[in-house]
Amino acid sequence: MGDFERIARRAWRRTVPIAIGGFVLGAVVGVIITNGGDVLTRTLTIIGFGLSLGGLSGTGSLIPATVKLRPSMQGPVYGLDRGQQKLLRRAVFSARPLGGPGSELAHRASDWARGASLSLPIMLGQFLLLYAGIAGPQLPSLVRDEP
Repeated sequence: MGDFERIARRAWRRTVPIAIGGFVLGAVVGVIITNGGDVLTRTLTIIGFGLSLGGLSGTGSLIPATVKLRPSMQGPVYGLDRGQQKLLRRAVFSARPLGGPGSELAHRASDWARGASLSLPIMLGQFLLLYAGIAGPQLPSLVRDEP
C-alpha cells in the first residue's frame, strides 16, 4: 500500500497548485471578457470563469491518480462473486467484523478498506472540482432577469 499512498499524496500536491493556477487564469479571462454591466454581474462572471478553469484543470489533474489507484479498490475483491463483494463493502462501511480475524475475507476487507481510504477522497475531490467547473459559468445567470 505504500506505493498507493505515495500516488495519493503526489496527486493532492500536484492538484492544488494546478487548480489555483487555473482559477487565477480563469479570473483573468473573466476580467478580459466582462463588458459593461453592474458590479455583481461582472464579479460573478469573473468568479465563474475562475471556477470553470480551476475546476476543470483540477479534475484533469486527478484523473491519472484515479486510474492508478483503481487496483487498490479492485484487487481485494477480484475473484469474489457479486454477493461476497457486496457483503465485504457493507461490512467495511458499517465497521462490522467479517469472518474470523485471520480469514481470507477479513484480510480482503482490510485491504479494500485501506484502498478505499486512499481512493475515495481523491474521487470526491475530482467530482467536486468537476461540479465547480460545470457550475462556474452558470453563476452570472443567477442575477439576470432572462431565463
